[in-house]
Amino acid sequence: MTIAIPDNRVLILVAKDGGGFQSEALAGSVVPDGSTIWGDYIEITQPTATIFSDSFATGDLSHTENGASWGAQTATSLVSGDGCVIFSSGGSVVDPPSCGFESRQWEGLTNNNAMRFRYGLNEAFPMQEWSLNEPATRVRDIWIKLTFRVPKDYEHANNSGSSTNNKFFALFMDGREAFSDGGATVVFQTRERSGNNGSSFVVYCWNSAGGNGDFASFTDFISVPTDGGVQRDDRTRWMDGVVLHIQANTAGPGTGLVEAYRRWQDEEGYSQLFSVPNRDIPLPSSGYDGWNTAQIVGGDNSWVAEGTEILMDGFYCSESPLVPAGTEGL
Repeated sequence: MTIAIPDNRVLILVAKDGGGFQSEALAGSVVPDGSTIWGDYIEITQPTATIFSDSFATGDLSHTENGASWGAQTATSLVSGDGCVIFSSGGSVVDPPSCGFESRQWEGLTNNNAMRFRYGLNEAFPMQEWSLNEPATRVRDIWIKLTFRVPKDYEHANNSGSSTNNKFFALFMDGREAFSDGGATVVFQTRERSGNNGSSFVVYCWNSAGGNGDFASFTDFISVPTDGGVQRDDRTRWMDGVVLHIQANTAGPGTGLVEAYRRWQDEEGYSQLFSVPNRDIPLPSSGYDGWNTAQIVGGDNSWVAEGTEILMDGFYCSESPLVPAGTEGL
């Protein structure tokens, strides 16, 4: 439908899928049928190409959508805002819930339930798998949105010169960095931030040739105050959210694209952290040739304090953009 509005009036378009976004359009813009006019903006009721969206409202990890589903857990669970563990790391509903943890402040940003990644003493790093489960229609251009809370005791430690990279999100084609068929793996990591106890944000790509290194980074990802450093404190803040765009080679070698965006809970819009075009993100030469499996968190090389808890309020996956076109960098 075409909306007739006065010249120079701006419409705000608000998408209605789980990874909603805002964008601007001028008079005479065409919007989907079924949209609702609310004064100076239009509410779009036609969803974008959502693949998967979970706010953990079911209290378990049973949600499936378009064939996609949750996979293996390691030290993850679902918790509620009233201080209860409702789904265990062993993959079962906690009945009755294990309660009495109100002081842990497990409230989600917009939902009552959240996924908890907990670091225990001498335990494996927390990690949650998710899979597209090899859909018949290959997904090669994918958007991911994760809503995270920075732990109240967050510190990105330096282990006396050892590696400080911690996995944030990894996306695989043909098998978790195995590269048996020449496919790519893209990994987003946090790393020690120089002069600060916080973290920078880095993306790395591996393929059958052994990898092509760090090809983008953003310094000011998480800030933790130090005696002589920056004083902004991001601990306990929600990232609403982190949006990752990964496009494999679709028009020959070196036509891949990786982008990252972030919005803090008190910010009106997203900011682009980096955009890297013309990267070599190859498809496997045989076997399944599309994005298939993801790992959230896991694989930490930096020391993390026992009891540290990361909360994730929601997870969204789409084949269409989850941020407005033209979003600029910081």
